[in-house]
Amino acid sequence: MTSKAQIIQVEIWEKKNVEGLRISEKAELYCKAIYAVEQRTLKTLSSVTLEVVLDRALIQSQEKFSLLTSIKVLPKGLEFSDFLKSEHFQKPNEELIHALRHLLVEILTVLGNITAGILTKPLHDELSKVVYKPLNQPEQATVTRIHSGRRNSENS
Repeated sequence: MTSKAQIIQVEIWEKKNVEGLRISEKAELYCKAIYAVEQRTLKTLSSVTLEVVLDRALIQSQEKFSLLTSIKVLPKGLEFSDFLKSEHFQKPNEELIHALRHLLVEILTVLGNITAGILTKPLHDELSKVVYKPLNQPEQATVTRIHSGRRNSENS
């Protein structure tokens, strides 16, 4: 069950960062936000725990949004490479944004639930740092790696 507090936090982040962007830019930003939450989670929880959380959140999101079925769960995060090549991402629409928003909220909710809220503030803080920058800017290297396949933040 999705937490109202997580929805509110994501809406606050959206108002500051998502409004006014093209749909494709919004989709990239949501992927970057999910990646940031995953990376912050790995500072506290094991990759096995994160994998279980992501699996649950993804399954719950896929039940509501079948267009997310090409996203895969790996030990250190979600694998978006097939999803980013899919027609849904190549021809984005508002359903794609709703699906990615739902996935982000589910991830935050499950993490909040299993940690009794201990990770909630750090994850919200991490989310608040995620802003959109065009891919040609160096700060956007993480999204570039997401687009090119398996994310590998250690190599930069």
